[in-house]
Amino acid sequence: MGKHFALVPFVLLLSIALASLPAADFQEMFFSSEMVSSTWLISLSAAFALSLVLWFFLSFGYLWSIFRRNLAYRKQVKLIFADEANRNLNWIILTSCLITFTWVYSLIVLAAENKLQQFGFSETGVLILLSIVVWLFAHKGIKQQGGFSDTTETADVISEVTQTKAYQNSALRETDLERIAEKLTVALASDKLHLDSSLNLVKLARNIAEPAQYVSQTLSQHLHTTFFDFINKARIDDAKKLLASTNDSVLDIAYATGFNSRSAFYKAFKQYTQQTPREFRLSFPLGKDERSP
Repeated sequence: MGKHFALVPFVLLLSIALASLPAADFQEMFFSSEMVSSTWLISLSAAFALSLVLWFFLSFGYLWSIFRRNLAYRKQVKLIFADEANRNLNWIILTSCLITFTWVYSLIVLAAENKLQQFGFSETGVLILLSIVVWLFAHKGIKQQGGFSDTTETADVISEVTQTKAYQNSALRETDLERIAEKLTVALASDKLHLDSSLNLVKLARNIAEPAQYVSQTLSQHLHTTFFDFINKARIDDAKKLLASTNDSVLDIAYATGFNSRSAFYKAFKQYTQQTPREFRLSFPLGKDERSP
């Protein structure tokens, strides 16, 4: 944690030095078109320029880290849940992009001074962008649910499930993986557990009386899939049958097959069939007279 504050003393000293400058020196350093004359102002200018360069590289590093961590988090969610609703952090990526745009916009305004006002570039635009960033963080941050808050397993078990390196020390043999895979197949084909909209890895593991980490390992190493894809593929297979054989609405079919929203159903259906539900239904005789989407 301390490394994140390593530059704070340098920035504080620089800020104090700049705040202590006489008004004339401050004007000469930041607003004069002439080169600064004194050694002290040259040193301050160099330190300020260095701080801007460091700020740029640090900011880029943090944004890259946010992007990578978000990808890792999404992979972990798909190991546990079949629904990403209220768990994805895409808004953080969006906000990070907006922050980057705000930085670029601010630098343009600072460098061009008043030359680009006719094109809409101004300090007011910077304030508007910053207001949007603050509002987005506050609004989305308050609504964001904990990614793994509704699971009933301990943090240690969740950690084992979400770290594939834990499989290396597993005692499971190939015969064990095959046995668990068979139990998973029965759980979906006969018991229709995938139709439960609140199903997660923990509930599935409890139903087939196997540890959650063993179920996750079987899905990953033996069936070469994730919990997310395993469950949603089964749901879409059932949805395809209903679309081909009934006149039920798409929304009713979405709920009947375990999806929590129409948008999640459409997204999954498109992913696994490369068609929309309507396009799929119209390819069957029963669906050719359908008028509703």
